[in-house]
Amino acid sequence: MQLGEVCEIIMGQSPKGQDCNTENNGPPLLNGPTEFGGWHPVPVQWTTAPRKMADVGDILFCVHGSTTGKMNWADQKYAIGRGIAAIRHKKPNLNYFAWSAIKWKLDDLLAIATGSTFPNVSGDMLC
Repeated sequence: MQLGEVCEIIMGQSPKGQDCNTENNGPPLLNGPTEFGGWHPVPVQWTTAPRKMADVGDILFCVHGSTTGKMNWADQKYAIGRGIAAIRHKKPNLNYFAWSAIKWKLDDLLAIATGSTFPNVSGDMLC
């Protein structure tokens, strides 16, 4: 079974720079793992024009750079930029199972990631 058969995968899309702020105006924006904490992100910027959103309980998965594969849990709704994918099991009570399955297959996923210097994982690779 493929991850995309049991999970919805939302690839992030960054808002325009002029729509971002540090004044807590709009939903928090995650662009990459710099905002990641031990379990949950710690937002440092917000956006008034989110393009893609993660819901509470989603798995936040880094898809670009040296931290590809790093994960956190969404403890609130977040706007997600292009460095993040939100992964949501179609049955929300099984998100922990999805997390475990991703961790179990993470080395295989990273092995097929594109890019010689910084790996990149596409939505198709996650599916």
